[in-house]
Amino acid sequence: MKTVAVGKIKIQTVTGLVETSLYDALIKDLDESIVWRISVLLQHHKVPLKALPKGSTYEVKIERVLGQDGEIIRYGSITSVHIDAGSKGTYSIDNKGSYSA
Repeated sequence: MKTVAVGKIKIQTVTGLVETSLYDALIKDLDESIVWRISVLLQHHKVPLKALPKGSTYEVKIERVLGQDGEIIRYGSITSVHIDAGSKGTYSIDNKGSYSA
């Protein structure tokens, strides 16, 4: 097994607009494994993913673990997720376990 030295951890902020589904929006900027982790987190907090209206906005902050040369080795903790679903409400989750709807 190859060992890779870790350079640093940076927070990546991903923002966007839901046109068809949150999954489809997130997969444009993140890999499938982290999109799955975000989805599980939101489902755990009972965020109605299938009812998010077109035009909902989101902001996700996640740790990126970088190698010495700056490449992404893996993703770390999801530090926060905020979804503004307009008239359906807003949903915020942070890495301290706080949730508001």
